[in-house]
Amino acid sequence: MAPLPGGPRGRRLTRIRTARSESDSLRRRRAGTDHLGKLSGVSHPRPDVPVAALNDVLSEVIDGVLDLRQARRRVPETHALHAVLDQLLNDLRAWARLLVDQDQELGVSPLESMSTGAGRTPPHSWHGAASDEEVRRVIGKDLDRLGEHLAVALAVQHDDKLRTALTEVQRGVLVHSRALREL
Repeated sequence: MAPLPGGPRGRRLTRIRTARSESDSLRRRRAGTDHLGKLSGVSHPRPDVPVAALNDVLSEVIDGVLDLRQARRRVPETHALHAVLDQLLNDLRAWARLLVDQDQELGVSPLESMSTGAGRTPPHSWHGAASDEEVRRVIGKDLDRLGEHLAVALAVQHDDKLRTALTEVQRGVLVHSRALREL
């Protein structure tokens, strides 16, 4: 015979479910996610899987490289912004290598779940001339989006080595975001 919902066991299960729900809610708020684990405007194939979250970050880094390569062509080499973009491009490439290395250590080939830079269209189509301000705005948004993906990935990571790698990328994103704002 099943226990009644109002009985001692039913009340205990209700308390456990409520505690779990509150714990999940707090974790999602810290990560900036909704009840499905998604950021507004950010799509994740399976945010509860650490490898998928890591690969979301890697995908954003690759998109950032593509967008940045196009943006650099819009800024004269004599402008201070060009030097900042050069450094960011170097860091994005280093971060991509770091994240690919992390995937490979896990025995995962990121190219099985995503296309390479050659098979992608840059996230922003750069047509004609662009002012330094427009370049800063677009690249700043790219960095913000990468930061959102990093927050989700860090929220689901349990492996210390992966967390360290993602934290390194996150720190770099913050440094470059600040540098863009200060120009």
